[in-house]
Amino acid sequence: MSYAVLLSQTDEPAKVIQCTGDVLKECYRLIGCDTVQLVPGYPDRLPKGYEALCDENTWGKSLFINPLASWIYGADDHGAGIMGNAVVLKVILTEDGDEDLAFMTEEEATALAEELNRDFETKYDLVVFTVMVSLMQ
Repeated sequence: MSYAVLLSQTDEPAKVIQCTGDVLKECYRLIGCDTVQLVPGYPDRLPKGYEALCDENTWGKSLFINPLASWIYGADDHGAGIMGNAVVLKVILTEDGDEDLAFMTEEEATALAEELNRDFETKYDLVVFTVMVSLMQ
């Protein structure tokens, strides 16, 4: 079985999601978009070997701030949040030596979700407070 970690745009912690089929199509489905982009993460906020993806085009959509994806992005420092769902995948090397994204094992996804959920309430509060304050300025 193949798995990813879903970072919801609500106040839910990270959760392990079973995935089937093409990686990119699953990301489109889970995020609810047509085009994805990498979330540029702050150092040490997402373990090495993993990348988060979010919706590239959120303009005009009814989306909410994603607390965990925003924390990975450093919103608690600069005030700009990530909107909508995000998915975390594993980085692998292809036969050509290039990097690609892939699903994880259940054990990898569970361990990653647990790590991201550590101090979830604190991360949530820091991100929401900082983003809200930056929007009021």
